[in-house]
Amino acid sequence: NDVIFTAAMSNVYNSGNPVINNFKNAAYKTLSTLHNPVSSYNITFNIDGTNYTAATNSSGVAYFKLTAPSAKDYNVTASFAGDTNNYSVTSSILIYNVNKGTQAGLTIGGVPGTITYGDTAFTLIPSGGSGTGTFTYTAETGKDNVLTVDSSGVVTIVGAGTAKITVTKIGDTNYNPISK
Repeated sequence: NDVIFTAAMSNVYNSGNPVINNFKNAAYKTLSTLHNPVSSYNITFNIDGTNYTAATNSSGVAYFKLTAPSAKDYNVTASFAGDTNNYSVTSSILIYNVNKGTQAGLTIGGVPGTITYGDTAFTLIPSGGSGTGTFTYTAETGKDNVLTVDSSGVVTIVGAGTAKITVTKIGDTNYNPISK
């Protein structure tokens, strides 16, 4: 999901009052009405050391959209360089957190319709999930007398009984792990 940051500006002429009256993650929230809003002024959004410029609209508000941000904390400020009628100012730092996402569901293929002691080994074929994580396979604890599963998803039946295998797609920098 995209994140929209806003900064609002109105003319301020008296002793050092800031020209950026409102700065926050707005996600299209309405900003309070500004007195004497100014348009066409450049606001610089600094996000983790990279500057992005946006002009204020007729309501005195500048918008910047951070497209498809990675999961992490972002340090964000908004600033105005000042001019002959307005002081320069930089907002305080906003720390904005983008949380890891939930992966899409998993599908497990390669499982025979019936499994009988003595059958040949078979390979689980997982698909789905999200991100770049790899798959891991875990046999139910205490059931190693029924089956084993290796790191490639190869299942070997070693005795009669019932056992469960958990397939997990490991999380990465943007997604949490998911299991089935």
